[in-house]
Amino acid sequence: MGEAKNYWKSYGLSDREVENLPTLYQHYMNKNEE
Repeated sequence: MGEAKNYWKSYGLSDREVENLPTLYQHYMNKNEE
């Protein structure tokens, strides 16, 4: 997860946003499957 965190931080995301990414990503994937 460390590398991914640095990757997202390079896009200007805050720590809190980065920690929410897995949730947002899963939500997005679930939405796309419908």
